[in-house]
Amino acid sequence: MNLMNIKIPIASMLCIAVLLGSCAKQISVPEQAAKVVVVNAFLETGSPIDHIHVTSLNNGDGVQGIRGLDVRISDGESESLLTESSDEAGAYLGAEDFIIQQGKTYSLEILKDGELISASTTSPPSLIHLDVSKQYLEIDQDNDLVFLEWEGLNQGSFNEYFYLVTVRPLTSQDDLQYINRSSGVFQGPRAISLSYNPEVTLNGEFFYYYGDHLVEVMAINMEYETYFRAQLDFSQNAPGNIDGGVGFFVGTSVLSTVIDIR
Repeated sequence: MNLMNIKIPIASMLCIAVLLGSCAKQISVPEQAAKVVVVNAFLETGSPIDHIHVTSLNNGDGVQGIRGLDVRISDGESESLLTESSDEAGAYLGAEDFIIQQGKTYSLEILKDGELISASTTSPPSLIHLDVSKQYLEIDQDNDLVFLEWEGLNQGSFNEYFYLVTVRPLTSQDDLQYINRSSGVFQGPRAISLSYNPEVTLNGEFFYYYGDHLVEVMAINMEYETYFRAQLDFSQNAPGNIDGGVGFFVGTSVLSTVIDIR
């Protein structure tokens, strides 16, 4: 199986992309002092729009959600004006009846202080039929494994899509029980593998907590592959597809299951 482990959080991937730059505009380290608009946006085939986040980096003072923006997503035939979340600054939601369709190209437009921030992406076909060998892992058993397999989207030897697998504990933060790991602790969601084949093997090393974890398999077009690879060399520029800002706007197809870590 062609598999590369990339044990870094999705949020860290985005921060790396922000720090290093974007396809539309390469940002060098000295330029990072300027205020940067960060877009973190996933579209999920078959679902409404519920993962659009717009934040800013202000001279190293931290990430802040940006309120009061005009955020629109269009498929060329219809348009959804997103509603700002009352619970989370910088989070924007689409109408429940605006469902992302496979194979369609969507455009994102954000108006901020008279400036246009934009991007486009095409949603992949729906993933189907996730097989899970069992719903638990015994941490104390060194050879305990869980096998995930799904119907792949790639045809023949051409890889049009890759698969990103993430894990996230479902236990509330106050009740989390840590597993003793020298490699560090993440509160999730956290990417654990990038694969070109429709299968992945999970073991205890991928988890940092006991209890139920949401495991998600995301199919993403290969043009976005470099966004999700571990990029630890900060002398290099990382790509993004946001014109007028940094970050990414990416179509995905998702399957999920719950694994109990015992």
